[in-house]
Amino acid sequence: MKNKTLSFTGKWHGGIVSNLEDMFLSECISISQQKRKFMDFKRNPIFTKVIGNDIRSKNISDVFYNFVKDTELINNIEKYKTNDVIGNPVLYEYDKIGTISPGTLCFLSILNDINTRLVDVKDKDVCEIGSGYGGQAKILLDYGVRNMDIIDRKETLSLASKYLSVFRYNNLNAHTVDNIETKNYDVVISNWCLSELDREGMTFYINNVIKRSNHGYFLTNFRDRMGNHEWLHEQLLDVFDEVKVEDENPKTSDQANYVFLCKNNRHLNE
Repeated sequence: MKNKTLSFTGKWHGGIVSNLEDMFLSECISISQQKRKFMDFKRNPIFTKVIGNDIRSKNISDVFYNFVKDTELINNIEKYKTNDVIGNPVLYEYDKIGTISPGTLCFLSILNDINTRLVDVKDKDVCEIGSGYGGQAKILLDYGVRNMDIIDRKETLSLASKYLSVFRYNNLNAHTVDNIETKNYDVVISNWCLSELDREGMTFYINNVIKRSNHGYFLTNFRDRMGNHEWLHEQLLDVFDEVKVEDENPKTSDQANYVFLCKNNRHLNE
């Protein structure tokens, strides 16, 4: 497969203060380069202002735990808990499993939701749009995906690549937005990242990644911005035979967050 030289011109509209984007991207580089920051980055206030799964409250952590406690994922919980070894996350105590971060429980709940409502990703080729620090990718790799690709901007990817390199996976590939590999996937996912882009940014990913995947799982938090929820739904219906829009499960905030569950990409069969 060959990598594509692309020009990503979309903009991030994450509903945060205007100067935080540059601060966040700069901090990702700094964290990836400085051991002291790397060992504590899951409590870094600049980083967690944007990617805050690991500082969620005990109440939200309990929601995630209750969503996965009776699933088979708990049988391998010690493997998944290695996600808490680096970064000094907030930890909470649970009777069945001991201490664990709300971030790891969040990623496990998303994995369980994908498996339950869309398709079991074990032994599948998966791509994640918006890697964050790599926590979701790690959980998927530990679960047993066949190959895992992550795509993000170079600054965020520098941290994700450093983080995941600690665990020495040999079936992981990282791509910046301007160096995407031309390949097909079984499943492409995005945890809120896709919906925090403008339409140009979403179109970029639809054309270059989503159209190359048989299934799609997209958690969204549009906050009713400019009709983008309906617009994305229409775009996905042009790609997949089936697109369901359902409530986020488990619910993580008072606002209405949704998940797009997409099956059977008709473009792959043309």
